[in-house]
Amino acid sequence: MEKHIKDLKKIKDKKRIADTKATLREYGECLKKIDELRLEIAIKRDGIQGVGSGLANTNPSKGGGSSQESKICKVMDDIHSREKLIKDIKGEYKDLDWAIKSLDDPKMIGIVFRIWIYGTSTMRLLGAEYGLSKSAIWKKSDLALLRIYKMIHE
Repeated sequence: MEKHIKDLKKIKDKKRIADTKATLREYGECLKKIDELRLEIAIKRDGIQGVGSGLANTNPSKGGGSSQESKICKVMDDIHSREKLIKDIKGEYKDLDWAIKSLDDPKMIGIVFRIWIYGTSTMRLLGAEYGLSKSAIWKKSDLALLRIYKMIHE
């Protein structure tokens, strides 16, 4: 009977691990989107400075200054909407971010970020870097993923 209980626990753990991996990959995509939005905001702010310098010119121009002002207002609205989107994305993943940062082992945090969120490393490379075998890295990964799942869902 105890073997069946262990088997059921393994099945549930595999699903929890898979769910957490999917959530972390989605989080990674959202972090990339946040970086893109921040870049767009920086570009738009630079554009405002260029348009703003034209407002200091006292010579009359075709169309007057109101079109310049409306351009600035439109750009400011675009910046505001992008900043709001960043805030919404961060809010959506606040619990996940907290759960990751709550892991007590820095190696686990590194595995989560570098393998599951950013996808910038492999288990073999991390094993060599941390002085652990590939299977030990997998075990740490699974343990980290289960802890994250538990913190988020329980």
